[in-house]
Amino acid sequence: MRSRIQLCGVAGALLFLVGCAAKPIVVPATSHQAVSVDQVKIYDAEPYKYEMLGNVELPMTPEMKFNAKGEYDPAMDALKAAAAAKGANGLLLKMDTSEINGLAGVQYHGKFYQVGARHTPDGKKILVGKAIYVVEETKK
Repeated sequence: MRSRIQLCGVAGALLFLVGCAAKPIVVPATSHQAVSVDQVKIYDAEPYKYEMLGNVELPMTPEMKFNAKGEYDPAMDALKAAAAAKGANGLLLKMDTSEINGLAGVQYHGKFYQVGARHTPDGKKILVGKAIYVVEETKK
């Protein structure tokens, strides 16, 4: 009997914690001036509160290749630049599956990311991300 009460208590606590988890809030986008690329932070998950400024796309070219460390810096720098041009302070890599065909695993400055990718009818590969303006990274 005592173990059932303990189990119910633990289950109740877990449900409470899951129910209280902060869900991301997307607020209406406002106009932002372009920023420098170094002001754009990469997010592989949605921050707590942000504005969606639009998708950014990067057609892959032969010049965009892995460096000696296996990093894909030129492509990621170009995605960040496209986001910066929209006034974004963030590049969100999490994409809806309806917008992409798959994920490309890339390393950028020593960290591994999964970037949305899609193929055009003529076989070209395009990396896709979202330009966002982060209002709050985490719930306060």
